[in-house]
Amino acid sequence: MRGMKIQAIKKACMDTEVFYIFNCQNGRQYISNGAAAWPVEGIQITPDIIPVIFDIDEKKRQKITIHEMDAPDEERFTLEPMQGEEELEDLGPVWHSGAFFRALRGEDGLLFINTALTKPGENKEGKFRYCARKREGRVPLVACYGDMLCSAIVYPAKGRAIMEQIEKISYQPLNVFWDEEEREG
Repeated sequence: MRGMKIQAIKKACMDTEVFYIFNCQNGRQYISNGAAAWPVEGIQITPDIIPVIFDIDEKKRQKITIHEMDAPDEERFTLEPMQGEEELEDLGPVWHSGAFFRALRGEDGLLFINTALTKPGENKEGKFRYCARKREGRVPLVACYGDMLCSAIVYPAKGRAIMEQIEKISYQPLNVFWDEEEREG
């Protein structure tokens, strides 16, 4: 899994106690914790080798779930930039409920992503270019580019509570793009 930060992926997945292996029809695989997905490079992943790759002992293994499945919304799971992706303006970090989020502005409003979910794909500078991969009738996915290829695909966080905090600080009403009660795949 060259280029990926294995410990950062392990931490993200152990925090949610789930590892998803997404298989694409083109043979590419992604590892996910349900909130973000990171491309696998240089190795074929199966549920049996997850504990080996991530050095998960038997006691911790009993606490996690490993699922292998076809990639959801597979057309959005690509390393290459997609036609129609919207470049998002990075407004900087926001601290909320014990975590840092990136505030990203697009044509439909603000999106927030948990910065811990981008760590596995960071380049040497730790900087990204963010793009929205729109999905009809659903919240867009955020593609994080550390270089020319996408190194993380992140579901945005629910934004209402974060927005309220920012509004209190700025005294200005803001428009949040997504605040569904349940995330839609």
